[in-house]
Amino acid sequence: MQSIIRSNDALCRVGEDEFAIYLDFIENASDAAIVAEKIIRPSTIPVKIDNHEIYLYCSIGICYHSQFTGNSETLISNAQTAMLSVKKNGKNSFIYFSHEMTAKAQKRLYLEQEIRLALANDDFHMVYQPKVDVKTQRVTGAEALIRWHHPKNEFIPVAEQSDLILKLDSYILDKVINQISQWQEEGLEVPVISVNIPSREFQRGDLVSCVQGTLRKYQVVGNKLEIEITERLLMERCEENIKILNHLKDLDIHISVDNFGTGYSSLSYLVQFPCDVLKIDKSFIDQLPQSKDTCKIVEAIIMQAHKLGKRVVAEGVETEVQYQYLSSLGCDQIQGYYFDKPLNIKDFSIKLDKINFKDFANISQIKAC
Repeated sequence: MQSIIRSNDALCRVGEDEFAIYLDFIENASDAAIVAEKIIRPSTIPVKIDNHEIYLYCSIGICYHSQFTGNSETLISNAQTAMLSVKKNGKNSFIYFSHEMTAKAQKRLYLEQEIRLALANDDFHMVYQPKVDVKTQRVTGAEALIRWHHPKNEFIPVAEQSDLILKLDSYILDKVINQISQWQEEGLEVPVISVNIPSREFQRGDLVSCVQGTLRKYQVVGNKLEIEITERLLMERCEENIKILNHLKDLDIHISVDNFGTGYSSLSYLVQFPCDVLKIDKSFIDQLPQSKDTCKIVEAIIMQAHKLGKRVVAEGVETEVQYQYLSSLGCDQIQGYYFDKPLNIKDFSIKLDKINFKDFANISQIKAC
C-alpha cells in the first residue's frame, strides 16, 4: 500500500486487519477508485507459503470528504461503514459511502444492543424440528433452532456481523444441552439433537473446550449432540478445521454438513472431513420430482454419500410426493413441514413421550402424535 500511495498521502493501521488511507488533494471521487483498484489487484496473485497458495481478500470503503460534513473521525467511520458493506456482499471490491448506509448501520447497532439485552435477560427460546427415519418412520433426531419474539426477527445475520454470534452460540449450546439433560431426568429417550455452528466459531479456537465443558456441566454424553456445519466450512482453513472436528469426534459428537449441494466442495473434501451426515439443501428438495436435473443431483448425492459411509438428511420436505421420491432413492432421514414444524419444548416433549421410539405402521400415525 505504501508503494501505491503518494508521499503527501497518509497510511495508518486502525485495527487488527484494517488500514486507513487519506488521499490528499485529489481532483474528484473517481481518483480514489483508481487507488482502490491498485490495492485490490495484487490479491489475485496467491502468496506461496511452504507448499500452500494463500489468497488475500481486500474490502475497501471510500468516503469523499467534500460530500459529507464532519470531522476526521466521521470520515473514517463512514469509510468503515462502506467497507463492512463490501465484506457482507462478497469481499475483494470497493464501494462509496452513502447516507443510506449510515441509516442501515444505525439500525444494525440498535438491534445489536437489543440482542445483548435479550441475552442478558434470557429472552430467547429454543424450538425443535423433528427428523424422521425414512425406513422405520421413527423420530430419530431433531434440529434445535433459536427464536426471539421481536418485530425485526432477522437477528442472526446481524449477530453474524459482530462478536455477538459467538455469545449467541454459547447460549444455544447451553440451552440445548441443558434441555437434553432435563429430558433424560424425565425418563425420555432423547434423540440426537443438532445445533448449527457458524464458521466464526471455528476461528476463535475454544469451540471444543466450550462444548466439552457444557456437556460436563449438565452430565450429558457427546453422542446425544450433533454439530451442523456449512458446506463452505469444508473449504475454509481446511487443516485447522479438520483438527477441530476430529477433537469433537473424540467426544463422540456427530458431525453434519448442512446445506449440502449449494457450495463448491468436492468429494475429496468429504473424504478428508470426519462428517457423519449430509443434509441436502431445501432448494433441491423444492424441485423434486418435477426437475429431472435436480432429481439426478439428489440421486447422485445420496448414492455417493452412502458409498462414503455417510447418512443423508433431506431438509424442507413438505409433500407426500417428495417424501415418497426420497424414500425410493434410499434417503435416510427427512426433516420438514410434511412431518412437523419446529415445536416448542412442551410439544416436542409430548411427542417424545407418546412415540417413545416404537415402530409405527406408517408416517401418518407419527404425524398424528
